[in-house]
Amino acid sequence: MDRCLLASARLSPRILQVVVKGLLTLCEMELRETHRWIFGSNGSHSCSRSDCPSRDTTGPRVSKAQQKVVDRIADSIRSGTKLLQVLSLREVYVGDYPEFCGNCVEGWETGHAGVRKSAWAMLPDAFKLNG
Repeated sequence: MDRCLLASARLSPRILQVVVKGLLTLCEMELRETHRWIFGSNGSHSCSRSDCPSRDTTGPRVSKAQQKVVDRIADSIRSGTKLLQVLSLREVYVGDYPEFCGNCVEGWETGHAGVRKSAWAMLPDAFKLNG
């Protein structure tokens, strides 16, 4: 778990159970909340800017672009959870996702910041760090 630990270091079953449950709680929150603020509460993206391409574009291209953003954020199998990190999506949207405008990306970053704050607040309970 930590590269500074000796290879022979072991966690007790009780501690390992707490760690695994905490990590699962964090991953579940990441997946649930990422989908909610990317796709919206009713399952559709709606940008407030009248010139946003997403207002006129629907169907598989928009879904594919949204899914790529979700994958970038919540691909925790390979890259670990990103829920606790400060996330910049600028490099994701520039040129690769013309279906969305900068306002969309800014909204996603703001949404991620809010969920990130909630995730940090729930860490002590999730990992049983409260006295």
